[in-house]
Amino acid sequence: MLTEESIEKYDAEVREAINDLWDNAYKNQKHENDLVLVIANGSRNNYPIETLKRLNITNYQIGHDFVHFRYSSFYDFINQYKRVRDELQTYQLTTSK
Repeated sequence: MLTEESIEKYDAEVREAINDLWDNAYKNQKHENDLVLVIANGSRNNYPIETLKRLNITNYQIGHDFVHFRYSSFYDFINQYKRVRDELQTYQLTTSK
């Protein structure tokens, strides 16, 4: 189980590993426009304690938090709408000939 104590126990080690990652990426950069892509699948929320209690969530989060899901849901809705619209337009073009 992931607890606050275990996160704090490994905090310094994780921070050092992240610093090493950035240092190595910079050192091994072949082109000025090279990118380092990092996916963070965990975080610590700094929401007020009242918000955490109201939403019944912990301040440590594995995966995306509820704000990300809100944006993700909106994007998925718009993307689905555009796909259906495009398919309908394609269908209308092919059947109108």
